[in-house]
Amino acid sequence: MTNTEAIDQAAARSSLRAQKKESTRIALAEAALRLCQERGYTHVTVSDIVDAVGVSRRTFSNYFTGKAECLVSIVDGQLDDLIAQFVPESSDEDAIVEIRRTLAATPIDFWQKCTALSALVNAEPELQAFSYASDQRSIDYVAEEVAERLCLAPDDLRLRITISSVVVCVKECVNRWLKTGPEGDTGALVRLIIDNLDVVNTDWVNDVRRAGNAQTP
Repeated sequence: MTNTEAIDQAAARSSLRAQKKESTRIALAEAALRLCQERGYTHVTVSDIVDAVGVSRRTFSNYFTGKAECLVSIVDGQLDDLIAQFVPESSDEDAIVEIRRTLAATPIDFWQKCTALSALVNAEPELQAFSYASDQRSIDYVAEEVAERLCLAPDDLRLRITISSVVVCVKECVNRWLKTGPEGDTGALVRLIIDNLDVVNTDWVNDVRRAGNAQTP
């Protein structure tokens, strides 16, 4: 076996381990959400979650500090990926149009998880701090990703305000939908979000991208 082949095999094994680890994390979060919907948050324990997935308590501890952190992680990664698509590094299209299109194409199961989690968070004070921390991690992650594409600093205030505004718009629309929306009709939720995205001003993003395109030979 050559050195190159050995390196490739090691990389493949590492990738498989990472995929398995992520699959376990997702399985734990999905089990936590399902059990909390069925029994209520206070009637679910970490033991219930690990039994549902078929892993040990020690394995659970490798991912989460407790059931609250496990539960709110149900949308981790998915929300990051969604928002990161909002602002490609160069485009002639208005950024707000891209945001609307991305949201419209979001899989239904994401919104089902998002609304189920929001209902639990609204009812359980213990979850609210973890939900806030999760939102901040998403904002930090997306700010770094988008800042690199736009050649901005990750702490650029305009960028963080814009990303935070999108997150707040989504969360407020979810909460309104939970109070007034038709049960199970996540299509109505997406339309509600899209209709209210005008409050997010992305003109500055368009200006930055046009300036970058003008400088590109």
